[in-house]
Amino acid sequence: MSVEPIRVELESFCQQFSGALQPFSEALDQGTDSLREAAEGTSLQSLLSGLQDNRHRLKILSDKASQQNTYLVIFGPLKSGKSTLMNAISGAYVSEVTSLPAYPCLVYVREGESHGFSTTAFNGDRKEYASRDELHGSLEAAHGALAQKLREADAAGTPFNPAQDFTEAVRRIDFTMPAPYLRESGTILVDTPGLYTKMKYSYGQLTREFRDTAACAVFVVKTDNLFFEQVFAEFADLLDVFSRVFLVVNIDSSKQDLGPDGSLQPSLEQRDPKRIIEAFENLTVSAQIRSAIDSGRLRIYLIDLLQTATQSLQAGNPVPPEPTTNQPQASDGDSETDTDEAAAEPTEAPEEEAPAAESSTAATPSEPAIPTGPRLGFDNFLEDLTDYLNSSEYIVEFMADSLRQADSILHEVRESARAPQIAELRADIESLEAKTDATGRQLDTLAQLRSYEWSGPLDELSAEIRQQVTEHSGAVLPELEKALHGEVEAWTMSDESMQHLVENRVCAKIGEVCQQSRRRAIEIFDRACHDRNGGVRIEGEVSQQLQSLNLSFDDIYTHFQGTVHEHLSAGAELPDSSGLQQALPLRRRFLDYLLFRSEDRVRQRLFGSENPSERPFTTKSKAKRLSEEGIREFCGSVGDYARQCNLTTLQEALENLLRDYREAFQADARQRVEARQHELQAEYNEAKAQLELRQKVLHTLDALEAAADELESKVGHLQHSFVPHKAVFELDYEKEPPADSST
Repeated sequence: MSVEPIRVELESFCQQFSGALQPFSEALDQGTDSLREAAEGTSLQSLLSGLQDNRHRLKILSDKASQQNTYLVIFGPLKSGKSTLMNAISGAYVSEVTSLPAYPCLVYVREGESHGFSTTAFNGDRKEYASRDELHGSLEAAHGALAQKLREADAAGTPFNPAQDFTEAVRRIDFTMPAPYLRESGTILVDTPGLYTKMKYSYGQLTREFRDTAACAVFVVKTDNLFFEQVFAEFADLLDVFSRVFLVVNIDSSKQDLGPDGSLQPSLEQRDPKRIIEAFENLTVSAQIRSAIDSGRLRIYLIDLLQTATQSLQAGNPVPPEPTTNQPQASDGDSETDTDEAAAEPTEAPEEEAPAAESSTAATPSEPAIPTGPRLGFDNFLEDLTDYLNSSEYIVEFMADSLRQADSILHEVRESARAPQIAELRADIESLEAKTDATGRQLDTLAQLRSYEWSGPLDELSAEIRQQVTEHSGAVLPELEKALHGEVEAWTMSDESMQHLVENRVCAKIGEVCQQSRRRAIEIFDRACHDRNGGVRIEGEVSQQLQSLNLSFDDIYTHFQGTVHEHLSAGAELPDSSGLQQALPLRRRFLDYLLFRSEDRVRQRLFGSENPSERPFTTKSKAKRLSEEGIREFCGSVGDYARQCNLTTLQEALENLLRDYREAFQADARQRVEARQHELQAEYNEAKAQLELRQKVLHTLDALEAAADELESKVGHLQHSFVPHKAVFELDYEKEPPADSST
C-alpha cells in the first residue's frame, strides 16, 4: 500500500496547525501534571481524569498533524482476522504484538528502525520494554490487576471506569518495527480489543480517541459472525464516528461442507461468496447502513486473509501483483492458471457476474465511481483505501476533522477549567492562605516564648509557698516548746532514764509536731500549685500568648505532685539528739568538789558511756543534781533542738522540693513550647505546601484557559483559510459518547 505525497496545501496546514497546538499542549501538560500532584484523595480526581483524557487525545492529534500520519483503525470481534489483516497491509509480522493477552486497550503499530514496545497508562505514565516477552509478562500482571478491580466493582454493584477508578490501567500499547510500507504511506495501524468481550468498555470509550482524528475505519468479521445483530449495531456506531468504513469479510476459501451423499463439498464461501454479501445487504434493515452502502461510505470486500497475509509476508510486498488480464477468474478456484490474486481468493464471483462487478469500478469525469456492491479481493480493498487516502475528500476531511477535534478538546478543557471543583479549589486556597498567616503568627509568638525566663514567676511561687510553710511552723513552735517544757518537768519528777526523756518524751513530741507540719506543707504546696499554669503567676502579654497558642501548663504540677507527697508524707527523720544529754546541766555536790570531780566526771558517773543513757535516774538523784536554773537552761536547749528539727526535717525538704519543681516546670514548659513549635511548624509546612500546590494548579489552569483562548483563535483562522465550506464546529458535544463507566 502506498499513498501519494500529500499536497502542499496539506503540508502548510499541518505545519501551521502543529505550531498552533504546541503552546496549548505544553499548557495542558503543565496543568495535568500539577493537578495530578494535588488530586489524590480530593474532588479534583474526576477533573484530572478528564484532563488526562484530553492530553492523550491531543497527543494523538499532535502526532497526526506533525507527522501527517494516517490512522487506520481496525475493529472486529475476537479471532476475526484483525491481526492477519495488519500483517497483510504492513508486509511484516504484526501478530507478535497483537497476539498479546486480550487486554482492553488500543495497540498502535508504526514503522521504526527497530522493534520497540511501550505502554501508556490512563494517568499518563509511560513505560518502555526491551522485548516482547517483557511486555507480555507485564500485560499479564496488568490484566490480572484489572480483572480484580472489575470483579470488586461487580461484587459491589458499582460502575467501573479505569480512567477514574484504576488510572494505573494500560490505555495504549505502542509497537514500532521495520515496515517500509508503513513508512512510505505514513500510516499507523491501530488494533482495537475484540468486540463482545467482558473486558471492553463499549465503542464510546474505544473510539473516543479517534473521533475526528481518523477519517476511516476497517471492520473485520468472519462470515460466521456477519449476521449477528451486534454487527449491525456496531456499523451504526462506526458510521456515526468515521467518514468512511471498509467492511472486510474474512472468508475461508478452503472451507468445506457436508453434502447430501455424505461427501465433502466446497462451501458457499468457495462456490459463490458473493451471495453472502448479497444476503447481508438484503438483511440490512437500518436506513443508515443502507444509505451508507448506497453512497459508498460503507464498502464491502471478501478476502481470504490467511492466504493474503501469507503471500504478503513471503513476498515482502503487501499488495499482490495485478492480474495479467481483465478476464474473470474461475468460480471454483481450482484452475491451475489462477493469478496470485486468485490464489489469495480462489472463491470470487462466477464468471458471468464478473462484468457487473467490473462495471461498478468504471468511472467517468461526470460520474464518479461509487461501488454499490461488494468489491472482491485484497487488491481492490487496498486500491480503494489508497485512492481514498490520496483523495481531496480525505485531505479536506483530514483538515476539518483535525480542527473539529481541536475544538472538541478546547471545549472540554474549558469545561474542566470552569468546573465546580475549581471554585472549591479557590476556596481551599483562601482557607490555606488564612491558615498559613495565622500559623506564621503563632510561630513568631512561640519564638518569643522560647526565650521567656520562667525563673521570676517561679521564684515568686517558691517565696509564697515558703512563707506559708514558715508561718505555720512558727505558729506551732511556741506550743511545741511549751509542751516540751512540760515533758521535761514531768521527767524530773520520775525515775525515768535520760534515754526515756530524749526518745519517748522529747523526740516523740517533736516528731509528732513535725509530721503535722509536713502534712500542712503538702496542703500548702497542693493549693498553691493546683492553680492555673501550675501555680505560676503568668499575666499580661505572656498569658495572652499562651491562650492564642492553646498552650496550658495547668497540669504540670499534676505530674510533680506525687514527688511532693512522697517526700513530705514519709516519717520525719530527726537530727542527732545526743547533744541533749550533754546539754543537761548537772549540779556538783561538796564531795564532788572535795574529790575534784568535774561536771564531766559527774555526768560519767551518772550516765555511763551511753548517750542517751539507759541507767535509771531516780527522783532523788534528779533533785540533788538538777537545779531549777539548770532545768530552765535545759528546756532552752530542748527548744533549740526542736527548732533545729523543724529546720532540718521540713524546711530543708521544702527547699529541695521547690528547687526540683522549678526545674521540672521549666523543663516541661520548654518541652511543651518546643512540641507546639514542631507541631505548628509541621502544620505550617503542610499548609504552605498544599497552598503552593493548589496555587500552582490554579495558575496552570488559568494559563491553560488562556492558551485555549489563543488556540481557539488560531483554529478559527485555520478553518477560514483551509476548509471554509466544511462544517467544523457543528459537533453536538452533549451527544458525544461519554467515557463509559461500566463494563
